[in-house]
Amino acid sequence: MAETRLKEILAFVNHKGGVGKTTTVQSLATGLRRYGKGHFGLGKDGKERKPRILLIDLDPQSSLSFLFGWSEAENAGHPTVYDAMIQQSRLPVYQVREGIYLAPASYRLINIEPFLNQMPVPRKALFKLFSKPMTEVRGDELTTEGVSSILEAFDYVLIDCPPALSLLTHNALSVASGVVIPIQLEMLATKGIAEILNAVQETREDLNPDIDIRGLFMVMSNDQTRATKQFKKYLGNKFDDYMFDSYTRRDTKMVEAQALNQDIFSYSPYCRVGQDYENFTKEILASMPKD
Repeated sequence: MAETRLKEILAFVNHKGGVGKTTTVQSLATGLRRYGKGHFGLGKDGKERKPRILLIDLDPQSSLSFLFGWSEAENAGHPTVYDAMIQQSRLPVYQVREGIYLAPASYRLINIEPFLNQMPVPRKALFKLFSKPMTEVRGDELTTEGVSSILEAFDYVLIDCPPALSLLTHNALSVASGVVIPIQLEMLATKGIAEILNAVQETREDLNPDIDIRGLFMVMSNDQTRATKQFKKYLGNKFDDYMFDSYTRRDTKMVEAQALNQDIFSYSPYCRVGQDYENFTKEILASMPKD
């Protein structure tokens, strides 16, 4: 049996859409591949290996799936995370980059709650998939290595949650080891933080004693404005124990990269936001749980 290699399952959560949540998942996944060498031991060839990452898209808008080249219309008939959750079947994973796999979303996720509510524990539908073998629909890395479980195959699992504390988000919390809360420095984007922290605490008490807040991550900051400075001070005073040191600045390079279906490290790694996501990736790696 192959060794367990999974280090973390991170859920990315925020009430509000448009706060950089999906962009952060995309950038961390590609950042872990770019900067992770040296943190994950040696491969079978005796060389330092890069991490392998699984992305799980739970957002019916499917933005993360789109950023990695997945279109449900172009893949009609192919299974998604929706199918796996309601059927409690094998999680379908598709290789989208070297070392990066995707369990894609479906627009049908918007109507999944009635199906989940028929299950004995509706908030653990996703959790149960982690104990089943996967189906490698596209790619051959896993088959070649002879691994079929998430624990054996991946170093990191990153879950992109819908912009609401829905049953899908609670499913992510029930399986996650850590929660990252991307926040834009605007009042509407920050007003739901306490509710997310409370949801994590409830999940810790009821279903997942190992879950923890990984941190609040400020995105799309404009340090030149007075309002931004005030929000940073407010967040620092109220949530100091949870704040990441790193944050991202606004940069049109990110918009350009995504318009060309590229991640920021492929498009412009040394621009401002590229450097910001490099810092965030390295902060995640530095605080990675040890074996």
